Amino acid sequence: MSSNESKRQYVTVYETPWMSLKAVVSRRTGLPAYYFAERLNRDSVAILLTRNNCSEVLLRWQPMVADENNWHPCPVTGHFDVDGEDPVKCAIREVHEETGYIISAGDLRLLAMYMVGTQTNERCYLYTCDVTGIEPEEDLTDETGEEGENRWQAVGCLLDCQYSACLIAYAFLKERN
Repeated sequence: MSSNESKRQYVTVYETPWMSLKAVVSRRTGLPAYYFAERLNRDSVAILLTRNNCSEVLLRWQPMVADENNWHPCPVTGHFDVDGEDPVKCAIREVHEETGYIISAGDLRLLAMYMVGTQTNERCYLYTCDVTGIEPEEDLTDETGEEGENRWQAVGCLLDCQYSACLIAYAFLKERN
């Protein structure tokens, strides 16, 4: 942490059990300089399941908050259940909850850890996992009860996704193959 970061002052503007809206106070004016959102337990995972030599990817189609009438593809995603949770354990849990696949730590390949955006302090750990030859248990609905549908698709479809993890994963997969 730089000395500038340690001097920042934060003010909680609004808070729920799941998130808070915070303001960074300007050292010069004493007023809020900008705002950011912070999720409960802050960080998340995104896991792109692959098969057949990375020629296919499993995307989870679900409605997004900003556009509930249209479904959008994304990798398997989830947030840490507790602050400081191990990202690998979180990824293993989320893959099982949302797809029925049982994987282990050795199956995961970390592609990147990135900041989700400038208006949040959430970090996302992006993994791939080859599940060629593995059969999932019955598809499970995660505890949120969200609608969603898992679909295997050609890897090129990642270029049409609006979810940043899909585009990052595509670049890594193309570099690898």
